[in-house]
Amino acid sequence: MIVATTNGEPNVIPKSASRISIGESYDFKALFIPQGLTNVIEDFTYSYEVKQFPGDTATISGTLTTLSNGYITGSLTQAQTALLSVGLWQLIISATDGTELQTQVQRIQVKEVW
Repeated sequence: MIVATTNGEPNVIPKSASRISIGESYDFKALFIPQGLTNVIEDFTYSYEVKQFPGDTATISGTLTTLSNGYITGSLTQAQTALLSVGLWQLIISATDGTELQTQVQRIQVKEVW
């Protein structure tokens, strides 16, 4: 799902949530496509944050630098997901080149370890 916005807010409902257990690592990827003719995907800066509600401060955040066949890839470590409580969380991946901002939201359903 590609979500290009001007205000950093996603403009479509994300796909169904991925399910992980507390303390389980989680690999993710996102595909961004530059909107302008002169933009190059490698010129963008990528970051992510994990939060439960839109107004929350991010519980987990960081930068991404890994490009793989046009996809930005990253992972949440076991230590990072151990910080999350049971419930629905939003992984927000952003790409910016200073003039353009694209945002993707992936939902993560965190559950207890059995």
